Amino acid sequence: MITDFYYICSQSSELQALLNDSNNDIKIFPILAPQGTGYPYIKYQTISVTTYSLLAHDDVADQVRVQVDIFAKKYSDTTSIAKEIRKTFKDLAKVEFRFEDFDNTALVYRYSLEIQFIQDVDFT
Repeated sequence: MITDFYYICSQSSELQALLNDSNNDIKIFPILAPQGTGYPYIKYQTISVTTYSLLAHDDVADQVRVQVDIFAKKYSDTTSIAKEIRKTFKDLAKVEFRFEDFDNTALVYRYSLEIQFIQDVDFT
């Protein structure tokens, strides 16, 4: 499912400042980050999609739920990125905190959010 999540995040100069790599590419990846990706980065996936339609019309909109996982070597980086995501989606979506964790093997913090928003149906 293609969502508007990446596009909206990539337009935020604050998120670009926090997540851009040396090639000036924003480190936001669907489902899986490429091996060797430097921290911090975001991984996202669609959890569910509910389609809204009108009688005798095509589908008109989708309610999309996206899980967003922020990974960083410093806890403060995860919370800074989460704060910017909340600001970026403030007027566009419902943002909920899910959980936070620390991976003792990789020595990486994880901060998880869920974002719910409505987007136009795209049949292309």
